[in-house]
Amino acid sequence: MKKWSTPPQADELEVCIYGPGIGESILVHIGNSQWLCIDSAKSKHTAWPLVYLSELGLDPAKCIKLIVATHWHADHVDGLSQIVEACPGVQFVCSEAVTVAEFKQILQLPIVNTDVLKSAHREIRQVFRTIVNRFKADPLHPVAIHAGLNKRLAPELNVEIWALSPSPADLARSKLEFQNLYDPSAAPTAAIKENTECVVLYIKIGDQVLLLGSDLEHNNHPQSGWKSVLAAPIRNTPASMFKIPHHGSEGAHSPSIWTTALQQAAIAVVTPYTRSTLPQQNQLDLYTVQSQTTFATALPKAVSVTRPPAVAKRTLNRIKAAYAVNQDMSFVRLRKKAGEHWQA
Repeated sequence: MKKWSTPPQADELEVCIYGPGIGESILVHIGNSQWLCIDSAKSKHTAWPLVYLSELGLDPAKCIKLIVATHWHADHVDGLSQIVEACPGVQFVCSEAVTVAEFKQILQLPIVNTDVLKSAHREIRQVFRTIVNRFKADPLHPVAIHAGLNKRLAPELNVEIWALSPSPADLARSKLEFQNLYDPSAAPTAAIKENTECVVLYIKIGDQVLLLGSDLEHNNHPQSGWKSVLAAPIRNTPASMFKIPHHGSEGAHSPSIWTTALQQAAIAVVTPYTRSTLPQQNQLDLYTVQSQTTFATALPKAVSVTRPPAVAKRTLNRIKAAYAVNQDMSFVRLRKKAGEHWQA
């Protein structure tokens, strides 16, 4: 038996973040063999959440209680349709903001210039086809729920799950973009920057809070992206665990997140996007200073573990160790019981 294949205990919180270099997926154990699945990436040809839960000896159809697609980029939804198909009756949540290209895929209309997004569009089409077919067979079957700013998800679960984005302004821009789809005479609107449409999640389990940053970016618009999240009332308890947004890119970094939304000793986890060499060295150095403990699911080849000041050096050594242990599976797993510290 692999040493990581023992499932968490009933009263043990787990956050497992998978990021092999291209792709990101998160599983959260909220207790009593109940799991949340956020986004999807494949391990070989199978959606990683299905692989991981099976390795723990668990049936995904029985233990997954909520599936969330934070946005429709290919590196976050690869294999998502497999998860939806494997988990009948499970509530599916996606961003309330949908781009024109994504909407055309749902309607199965032709799309041009979508080479980069073809795999994502296939996933969109298959996910909604599965949901619609199930609803036709059973009108009581859950339909997709849209997530937006300060919207609570799955209130029937014994935890708090809040969507902190997309903002009303980002939703409005998404709707304006649709004018060009239906009304050729409408004034042109700038194409949506899709990384303002992501769903950031605030998950409170007992006295612990997780802040999962998806790919949400920081920009200068006061009602968009991270500025909107931080301007709205962040839930009462600061997070003890933070999934760094957008693979640690400079565009997703907001110093205010660290001072207003996180505990001082919060653990941070970053997933790489190796095609764009993310995270870059300067950003990784910055994150390791801001967080006492930072982990990476993998590291781009261009990023090296250097010898910065002592605290950052220790943190980078932890990153290196975590990568060495998990280089085959490319995940970071955190577990915690009430009253105890996080164990990685």
